[in-house]
Amino acid sequence: LNDRAEVGRILSALGDPREDVNCNVPLTLPVTAGEFIMGGNKYDDEKPPHRVTLSTYRIGKYPVTNAQYRRFVEDDGYTEKWKGCWTDAGWKWREENPVQHPEDWNDTTWNFDNHPVVGVSWYEAVAYCNWLTQTDKPGRTFRLPTEAEWEKAARGTDGREYPWEGEFDAAKANTSESDINRTTAVGLFPRGASPSGALDMAGNVWEWCNSIGYYQYQETGPEQDGSDSLEGTDPRAVRGGSWNNNQVGARCANRDRNNPNNRNNNIGFRVAESVCRAARNATRHHT
Repeated sequence: LNDRAEVGRILSALGDPREDVNCNVPLTLPVTAGEFIMGGNKYDDEKPPHRVTLSTYRIGKYPVTNAQYRRFVEDDGYTEKWKGCWTDAGWKWREENPVQHPEDWNDTTWNFDNHPVVGVSWYEAVAYCNWLTQTDKPGRTFRLPTEAEWEKAARGTDGREYPWEGEFDAAKANTSESDINRTTAVGLFPRGASPSGALDMAGNVWEWCNSIGYYQYQETGPEQDGSDSLEGTDPRAVRGGSWNNNQVGARCANRDRNNPNNRNNNIGFRVAESVCRAARNATRHHT
């Protein structure tokens, strides 16, 4: 696995030949409308397992890479030019902190072009998505996924524990069991693909979600339908586990939360894309 990780770093230095990685705009995949099982019984904050119905949306095939995020940095994304892409709380945080790029942006441990960007706060992730919406083709709306959208893209409709079928397998995800101890090139574990075709949904980096990070599921679910406001300073959900978490953290139903100003080298994000702005409601019932 460490040899595989080194190959990923070499690919970054040579120029990653994978067209779906070496692209300016993150590739998104369709997740069809319908019902899936959300949650689990292992921990209280996952309970109860319940059925959620979502409209069609799209999910990033990979976490956003350093190369993709660099376009935002180099387009003065942290300046007044793109102030409108930041939430009010996010811009206030940026003004109070002299940040011009992610944490550890110039550290060669983390800044390989084909690795997921890390050291980004939730505020920065939201600003990037809004910037991408404004600079890409008209009509496309990029954003962070809700918890429900993230989980459905990760586990599909059969209630599986990991993105792949069956038990945990260290050869299918960059977790602490892999003993790589850092991020890896996105898509380096193709056998760990989820039913939607998304990769790195277990391990590599925790991923910011739009949803407020509730300790338990709510009876009516803003964490599912995307109705959580982007404003405010509430903790936000992170999903998927990372390179320094074990297999428990990489479970599809596992939940965690972080303050929106946190910038850690094990947190990144992937984009979601609205197919229809009106199609973002969800229903639920216990199973």
